[in-house]
Amino acid sequence: MNSITKTPLFNFWQSGKFNISLFLLILILAALEPKAGDFLRFDRHAIEAGQWWRLISGHLVHLGWAHSFLNLTGLGLITVIFQRELSGRNDSGALLFCILCTSFGIYCFSPSMIWYVGLSGSLHGYLIYYLIKGYKVSPIISVGALSVITGKVIWEQTPWANTSSTEQLIGGAVAIDSHFYGSVAGIIIGLASLAYSTSHQKNEVT
Repeated sequence: MNSITKTPLFNFWQSGKFNISLFLLILILAALEPKAGDFLRFDRHAIEAGQWWRLISGHLVHLGWAHSFLNLTGLGLITVIFQRELSGRNDSGALLFCILCTSFGIYCFSPSMIWYVGLSGSLHGYLIYYLIKGYKVSPIISVGALSVITGKVIWEQTPWANTSSTEQLIGGAVAIDSHFYGSVAGIIIGLASLAYSTSHQKNEVT
């Protein structure tokens, strides 16, 4: 058993099993479209009728395979790049926070958005969470990447942003507001995680 636990693949699974399980779940749901989307997508009217699960499940279904693969690529890159930082309990909590904040933002501040699908909004927050969390290890990389993401999200909110190529690829409109809400959530949970780890290290020293 000791020889197995030392293999890179096994260690990768141990640290990233939450992200990997999420990856597989999204693949399964993509194969069950369009029924999965009808039952699980964020739907304002259905939520108001009491179908609260859609606040979470809407982020797990997509417009089609292209949309799914686009977000799965992002999730896969996060899992590989930050594999040393992965923690199942913290990861699930951080992503759930980003998902709920994105849904809350859409529901409260984007009333014209009747329905929504896709992981991209919360994925923006998930990436930001890891970049802030890893600031002490790689401050230059973290600040640089955060600057790029922040610039992208702000640019999307301007009249000059053009998402037509992405819309053609995924087969629907890009929900740019979800990117903004997810990013704000990522900043909040990222700073909270960084503050906690800093405080914890100080307590260990003293």
